Amino acid sequence: YYSDGKLKAKGVNINGVKEGLWVYFYPDQTINAEENYSNGLLNGVRKAYDFNGKLEFLENWREGLQEDSSYQYYPNGKIYRRGVFK
Repeated sequence: YYSDGKLKAKGVNINGVKEGLWVYFYPDQTINAEENYSNGLLNGVRKAYDFNGKLEFLENWREGLQEDSSYQYYPNGKIYRRGVFK
């Protein structure tokens, strides 16, 4: 939680380890990011959003390592940058 009591993140924590979908929020409660975890490691699609709620990053993760393609977007939704990870 933020110091004013607003939600900062929401997800499942099993014995101190993140599991499944975690959602992070900006102080105004707009979604900041959505991340998937398996045994505490990023696993699956990670999305990050700007302050206006528009998709800013799209990344693919497997067992804590970035893999496959990663995208960064302009505010208008067009691809700004693309990276490939192996």
